[in-house]
Amino acid sequence: MKTIGMFEAKTHFAQLVDEVVTGKTSRILVTRRGTAVAEIIPPRSPGTGLKFGLEAGKWKLNDAAFDAADREVVALFS
Repeated sequence: MKTIGMFEAKTHFAQLVDEVVTGKTSRILVTRRGTAVAEIIPPRSPGTGLKFGLEAGKWKLNDAAFDAADREVVALFS
């Protein structure tokens, strides 16, 4: 991981993004007065984000393990 100051990041932003996109640098930490304030990282590949509902109906939960207040959570997994 490469660490740079805010001014350098602002001045060379396009070059830094190219470094990350091409894989020359895996991530760049941007600091302001020595404190981390941002990170430049490559985007996730398509299809690697969170996917909801794909496992619906595949798992069974033991209802006895949940009290009445948790019935709504149990229903989400049914």
